Amino acid sequence: MEEKNFEKVLKDLVARVEKLEKEKSKNADNLNIITHCSPNDLKINEMSYAGKFETEDKSSASVFGADRLNISEVFSADSHEMSLVLEAFASQERIDIIKQLAKKSCTAKQLMQELKFSTTGKLYHHLSHLEKLGIIAKYQDSYHLSSRMASCVILVFAGVVKVISKQAK
Repeated sequence: MEEKNFEKVLKDLVARVEKLEKEKSKNADNLNIITHCSPNDLKINEMSYAGKFETEDKSSASVFGADRLNISEVFSADSHEMSLVLEAFASQERIDIIKQLAKKSCTAKQLMQELKFSTTGKLYHHLSHLEKLGIIAKYQDSYHLSSRMASCVILVFAGVVKVISKQAK
């Protein structure tokens, strides 16, 4: 009797997971329809963004942009806390780590080789800072760009690229 109940519960769980996976896939495919809006659709001091991100090795992925962002809230955030986060992007080594992990998950040894760090201490100093902020995460022995923070990193980098391109003109 218990075995039949277990089988029924398991079958129900499998069906629920399959349903959630279909909904997730459907929502991901329709993301642009859901979030696409013209600037005229936005209220004053509001912005919207959307995107899909996946590392080349498919170890990390993110679909983002379902919410609108209130620009007034951005400018009213605590400046000290903002500066602590922006410090992560004020280092060429940290930017290189983030860019490498946006391509594929890597062990510390692989990062040392790929990015030519001179000491493990220097590498671990940068990794711990990025990990503490949640920008990167470690699973088993490999580091990866946090899928939860991918949109944040991409938006920061996109803003920087826009500033760079304006300076070049």
